[in-house]
Amino acid sequence: MVHGKGSLLDKMPGDSWQKFANLRLLLTYQMTSPGKKLNFMGNEFGQGREWRSSWELEWPLLGIEQHRGIQSAVRDLNRLYAKCRAVSAGI
Repeated sequence: MVHGKGSLLDKMPGDSWQKFANLRLLLTYQMTSPGKKLNFMGNEFGQGREWRSSWELEWPLLGIEQHRGIQSAVRDLNRLYAKCRAVSAGI
């Protein structure tokens, strides 16, 4: 693990709306592509700050609609992955 790379949300181009839309798109692409899935801490709800082992995740961000939208999208993608063999097998 390398520190100083930033979060996925911060790497997205555009304004706030575009950043969250692009993150949902990236997570969908990741989940529906072949191979094992790795979602690093904080990405499941769009944490903007890079994760560090000495800090807690910013769970209060779930009080903001955009972050709940990322969490909801990840939940739906996980359910799709669990139910749809074509997605989980990478067919």
